[in-house]
Order: sequence, then structure tokens, then C-alpha cells
Amino acid sequence: MKKILLPFIIFLNLTFSNLVKAQTETPPVYSPTGRVNAMITRGDTLIVGGNFTAVGKYTGGGALFTTTSDQPNLNFPKIIGYIFSSTPDGNGGFYVFGSYYRESENTTLPSVRIEHILADNTFEPNFSIPVSVGASVQARILFHNGILYFGGLNVSQIGGQTAGNLSAINVTTKQLLSWVPAVTGTNTATGSGITGIYARGNSLYIIGDFNMVGGVSRLKAASIQIGTGNVRAWNPTPNWASGLTGTYSDLDFYEDKIIIGGGFFNNAAPVLSNQKHNCASVDTTTGQTFTYLFQVSSSSGNINNSLYFVAEVTSLTVHNNILYVFTRGTFDTRITAINLSLINLPTASGVLWTKYFNMIATAKEMKVVGNSLFVVGEHLEKLFITNNDNSQANFERKINDAVKLNITNGSFESWSPEPVGDILSDVTTMTFAGNNLFMGGTFSHINGAKRDGVYMVNSQTDALLPFNLIKNSSRASVHALKIIDNTLYIAGYTLKNLVNQNTFQTSSVVGYNINTGTILNWNTPDLGFAYSLEANNQFVFIGGQLNEPSGGSGRQNLFAIDRNTGVLNSWSPNPNSSVLAMHISNNRLYVGGEFNTISTQTRVGGASYLLPSLSLTNWNPTLSTFGRIRTLFSTSTDNIWIGGYFSSIGGVQKKSFASVNSTTGSVLNTPTPSINSFETFNSIASKGCYLFLGGDVSIVGSTTCKDFMAYDFYNKSFVSTSNLCVDIKDFDKINSTAISKNDVFFGGDFIKINGKAIAPYIGKIRYPASFFDPCGDYVTVESGNWNSPTTWNRGTVPPPSAKVTIKHQVTLTQITSCQSVFEDIGGRVHLNTGIHLNLLKDY
Repeated sequence: MKKILLPFIIFLNLTFSNLVKAQTETPPVYSPTGRVNAMITRGDTLIVGGNFTAVGKYTGGGALFTTTSDQPNLNFPKIIGYIFSSTPDGNGGFYVFGSYYRESENTTLPSVRIEHILADNTFEPNFSIPVSVGASVQARILFHNGILYFGGLNVSQIGGQTAGNLSAINVTTKQLLSWVPAVTGTNTATGSGITGIYARGNSLYIIGDFNMVGGVSRLKAASIQIGTGNVRAWNPTPNWASGLTGTYSDLDFYEDKIIIGGGFFNNAAPVLSNQKHNCASVDTTTGQTFTYLFQVSSSSGNINNSLYFVAEVTSLTVHNNILYVFTRGTFDTRITAINLSLINLPTASGVLWTKYFNMIATAKEMKVVGNSLFVVGEHLEKLFITNNDNSQANFERKINDAVKLNITNGSFESWSPEPVGDILSDVTTMTFAGNNLFMGGTFSHINGAKRDGVYMVNSQTDALLPFNLIKNSSRASVHALKIIDNTLYIAGYTLKNLVNQNTFQTSSVVGYNINTGTILNWNTPDLGFAYSLEANNQFVFIGGQLNEPSGGSGRQNLFAIDRNTGVLNSWSPNPNSSVLAMHISNNRLYVGGEFNTISTQTRVGGASYLLPSLSLTNWNPTLSTFGRIRTLFSTSTDNIWIGGYFSSIGGVQKKSFASVNSTTGSVLNTPTPSINSFETFNSIASKGCYLFLGGDVSIVGSTTCKDFMAYDFYNKSFVSTSNLCVDIKDFDKINSTAISKNDVFFGGDFIKINGKAIAPYIGKIRYPASFFDPCGDYVTVESGNWNSPTTWNRGTVPPPSAKVTIKHQVTLTQITSCQSVFEDIGGRVHLNTGIHLNLLKDY
């Protein structure tokens, strides 16, 4: 036997040595916007559940596009956090301001700063200027003729230097220039400070919430001579009506005039206090008003260029002779294109076209490039062909905070970047450098799609599948997934279950028929917070922090639900605390969690029930005090792998990971991992010779293995090589692990993997096609009888010394012995009555 095996073992070792270097850490194309709690695979489909509202391609808070493509440049550096303002550097790059950190930084704490991203998509070395500002989201930057201008509210320091609400920075020396005048606000606690900075020639224009500039009275708008700081005569008195206030939101230059917009009246008191013009052309020297560009209206603004009631201008831009104005107002939020050379108020001859949006939309920036108008902002959700928001016939398309329109007729153009984020997806800034477009904001992903708590992708092609099950949920939280037959079961809380064709109710568990694409009509009561899930042909088992609704018998934490009807079974185990893990193996239901009594018996952390009788067994792997089981898994009919938090199990010192006999609960010979105290394993999956474990752990002395690692269960050792583990940033954790073919997925609550922000909350390691195959001396090649030579790769029946891998359905008809057995995905040993398999090597 030794002579036969020796060449094979040598080949196996050489093959493994070469293949282990060939693994690839491949970021998934799509990742969720929030924490991953559960993953499961079926064929090439990966199903992901957690606390998120959308999925998309991860960019961080800044994304780079071309003006003709809405696909982000994924080589653009990750800006982890929020971007509030940006400006081109004149050389193909960008200056950006926000609260964030770089991907390369060894931190997870954002800081308010200014950075310079070069045209080659790298950060300028040693250019990171910290800023201390009271309201960073309102602050703006502008680069003009070699100077970077910064404006905000309650600005105290820039780059460690004392600064004011308006500052000018020499980008070469990073020193503040002394000529900039002081700008003081009308309300330093709630005011917006400087909200806009513009430059033309040697004049700098600012708007915002201030009343003094360089000791000169200027209300909310001023012009400053660059280089001297002298306050120019330009003073566009906003003409607030007596007792009323207003704002300036944006301005642009047109010939020898300035077009300014916001919330203000004409120079006469309005007939009604809420009638406003809000957009005017003014003189560039004095600020004197030439023309008001909108009529007032006491009723509706759905025709021509009259505004509806309290509508205000939020953004505008001028291109050639055309002014594009975004106005926000009740039932009348729109873009109006006005030919400035034709305008002849009070008629409307200058209006070329209008495009309507949902009434809460706000445009932050607009810019014409070529024949297209790009618009970004907040709550840009729907695009209408008229302002009748209630008519489906007038609804043009769904958008998400960024849109591209044809400048000739306002029609939608095919450019939909679809930014999404965990909570917000606002776009606060847009900057162009040639054909490149930089967008920044509070989003984290681009090309996003709405997904409430669960999504599906093709694990091999990375294509996002259209599955979007949970409806009408403000924020679903999925914690466990299970597929049996053609049904996907989803457990968590704030899920929506179908009661009838058009009615949903809150539930802890949802069933979905994968073949028909329908939700099971269960009408199961809401039990609370579900953390674990299992199922067989008869029942769906749900565990967590659960309580039976009023009118029941007061059962808690663990329930059985009839698979056909969705009705709660009378089974009443009543564990005294949460059930966090469940697993079915060898006709037993294993449960684990935080409890210490279940079915009125003492069971610390773990118990099992016979199926289908649901009677409690003697299986009792007692955990140490305050211990808890978070994951259960089996690789054969004789063992159960346990992960969680404990210092001992069954009286044997084991730290957070162990293997126990599936019948007796006795501890098998697994090593105690060298992990720190109070650390926990949350998930286990297997492939080849390995268990892949995820949690909140780190191997003592290893700089490469944190939170996700592999255990070689044949050699009884954790693998410390980086080929089989990753380094997740401290204080983050892995909650779930899944395997599809040779792709190992792990999900949880993290941003960086091995120091890189490649995709948040989910990671993937791809191994070569043959990487996991040579595990075991004897491997099944087809389903059949154990004692049939055609069942095995060697053409002979395994001897007692063999290491066996089961990839198919194998029936054992006589008592047999072997060294060890691993049941791979899709493989199982079926024992005839009275037959057992002796394993000469435990786990």
C-alpha cells in the first residue's frame, strides 16, 4: 500500500505547493450597502442577506466617469466617506473636500480634509490638508489661476493655520494667503456661511449667509478683488420685501452680466407674500438688476415661465445663450431652459422646454458638456414629461440623483450612474476635466439597484439577478437563509410576508418559490428577531429572540412552522435565551445559542432533537459559563463542528472552536486555536480538506489571518498562510461564509480586506479549478454502492487506511472502516438499518 500511495502523495504535495500560490483575491463586482449576515449558494447563484437597502459597484464617496458612459472607472482611488465639494485642477485632476479617509490609510475613522487627485488616478503625495469647519457639508472649494479657495461656516483652521470663513491656499506651499478679507455670518450657530464661490478674471464672487465682508456691509453676496482683498462695489440688493428674508443659491456668468438665483422677490412688494421671482440678471460691476427671469404666479406654475408659490432656484448654468434653471417648489420642481436672447417678459417667448421632477428634488450642480445637460443633486427620484406627478402617463423614468438631458429638447439621454448608499445617496458635487466627470457625495456605490435585505448574483459571471423579494419594507434585516427543494426561506426581522395578492404584513420568516417567482402565502405571525433558520421536508425551524404573539401559550425563542401551511406547530422547546444557530444532520436538529435550559432540561449553549419526533436527545456539549454557540456544521455523519464564544466545551479546554461527536457530544481531537480572549467564530463552510471559518478573531502571532481563516481538518491545524486567510480590519467581523465551485465568499461588517477597500461587507477568493480536488486517497466519481469499484476514482473499494471524500450519493450496506470521511457539497453517505461506518481518525 505504501508503494502505491507514495508517488501519489508526492504528486499531491507538489501540486498543492504550486496551486496555493495561484489563488486570487477577486472583489465581487456587486456588493451591498450594508452589513452581510447570511449567504447561501445554489449552483452558480449566490444569495446574500443582511442589513442593506441596495447593491451596486463600490466606489466610495467619489466616482469617475466619462461623459458618454455611466460605468464608473474602478481604477479611480477609493474615497471612503463623504465628498462635499470638488474642483478641477486644470491638468486633468481634481481637488476634493469632504469627510473621509484614503483606501491606503491604516484607519477607519474619517477626517475633514482637502485632497488632490492627479490625472493618473493617484493622490498627490503629501497633499492632505486638514480642515476645521463648523458645517462641512455646506463648504465649497474653487481652484482658479493657481489658488485654491475655501469657503464655509465657522472655519477655524486649514492645514494647521488659523483660517476664516473664506480662505485662499497656495497649492504649492500649502500656505494660506493673507490678503483674503474676513467674512462674518448673520448667525454663526445655524447659518450656512459661504455656500458658493465663483471667479472671473481677477474678481472673486461669493454667496451665502453673511452680512460683512472685510468690514463692508454685504448681505449674502459680495465681490472681492483677487490679490488685494478689496471689496468691490458689486452689491446685488436682494430686494427682500419688508419683514421677509431670502437666499442666493447659485450664479453664473453671461456676456457682461451675472445670472443669479435663489429665493427672492422683485423690487416691488409682492401681491402675495409667497410669490417670488428668484432669478435675475444683474450688472457685474454694481449688481443692479436688469431683468427678472420668472413671472410671479398666485396659483400654478405649470405653464411658460411662471413659478408656483414658494418655488426657489437651487441651481443654474448658462451655455451659449441658454439659461438652464432648476427650481424647487410644491408640485412644480423642474428645469426650465430659457433663451436669454429671446426673453421678453412678462411674455414667455424665451422658454424652450421644461422638464419636471418629483417635488422634493433638489439640484446641487448643473453643467452643459457638448449637447448634454448633466444634473446632480438630492432626491432626484422621478422624471416627468409634465408636472402632473399623479398621472402614470406623465411619468418618464425612475432616476437616482444624477441625470443627463438633451439640451435641445430636454429629453432623457442614456446615462444613469444610479448612486446608492446605506442611508443616503445624495450627489453634492460634480466636476469636469475634459471628457472625465467626477461625482462626489454621500453615496458609496454606483450602478445601484434597490434590494431590501437580500439579493442574488451569478457567482461565476458576477451578474446581478433581478430577484427583489421583500416589498414595502423601510429597512429589512435578513439573518439566515435556507434552500430546500425549490423554496428559499429567509429569516430576520421587519420582513414583509404576503397575506394575499395585494397585502403584506410584517413577519420573521418569508418563503419564496424560486421556480415560480412568488412569495408563499403563509400568513405566519410576526415572532420578533429571527437569527437562525433550518428546514426539512416537514418543518421550517426558526430561532432567535422570539415571542409568540398574544393569545398563544407564551412560547419563545425556537419554533417549528409547517412548511405547507405556515402554521406554528405545537412543539414547545422554550429555550430561556436566544437561539443563534441551527443545523440538520443525520436525522437530528442541532440548535445552539445563549440558552442554558431547553425543553425544561439543562443544556448550556447546545442541544439536539430527533427528527421527525422532535424529542430532546442526550447530546449535551456543555459550554463554559457565558458561552454561546453561533454556528454549527457537519462534514460527516459522525461529527459536528461548533463555533462561537467559549473557553471550554464538555469540560475540555477549547477556545471558540471545536468538533464533537454527533451522537454523544463528546469532544473530538481538534486543536485549540491560538486566538485572543473574548473572540468568536460566527460561520463555517467546507471545501476540499478545509473548513473556512469567519468571525471576530485573530491568530496570535499571525499578521495575515484576522477574522477569516482556514482549518485543515485532516492535519488538524489552522493554516496561517495568506493564500487561505485574509486580514480584515480590527474591530470588524465576518458573519457568514459560502462556497460556489472554487469561489470562497465571506461577508460581514467590514470595509477593508488586506488593507484595501475593494468591496465593503463581502469578499471573494477564487482558487484554480483543480485546487480542492486532490483531497483524500479515494474520491467518488459517481453515485452508487460503497462496495462497488466503479464508485471510486481508483477503481477499487477504499481500504481501512483510506482517506475518503464523498462527492455523490453513496449507500453503505455493510459495516465498514476507513481512516476518515469528508462529505463534500452534494455528497452524502446513506447507512442501511443496523449499518455503521467506523472512522479510525477523529476530527
